[in-house]
Amino acid sequence: MHIVGIHGIWQGNTNAVKLSADWAGALTKGLRTHHGPACPIPPLKVAYYGNLFRTPSKRLGAQDEIPLVDDTEPFTDQEEAFVLDTLALYTPPGLDLEQFQTETLGFGVPY
Repeated sequence: MHIVGIHGIWQGNTNAVKLSADWAGALTKGLRTHHGPACPIPPLKVAYYGNLFRTPSKRLGAQDEIPLVDDTEPFTDQEEAFVLDTLALYTPPGLDLEQFQTETLGFGVPY
């Protein structure tokens, strides 16, 4: 298992390395507190996207009037294929995708 974290808002003064270290420390503390000092700790990485919203002033904000993504336009076939191929890399082996209902988020948390 490998954990991928995605940060929330107000993370303008950090980066992926610091977030990953902070989250890994909290994960380790929590798992070892509840499962003992020998509990294995899965690898964890936190993606950082705050830099995508920075304007030339290097501050987070909506000073630009042009959105990064136009949500009114549907995915192109190429964009959809990219997303599906990327998500397929993280699909657990043996998972039958036909079991998922398209109206839901799936099976939920498996524990």
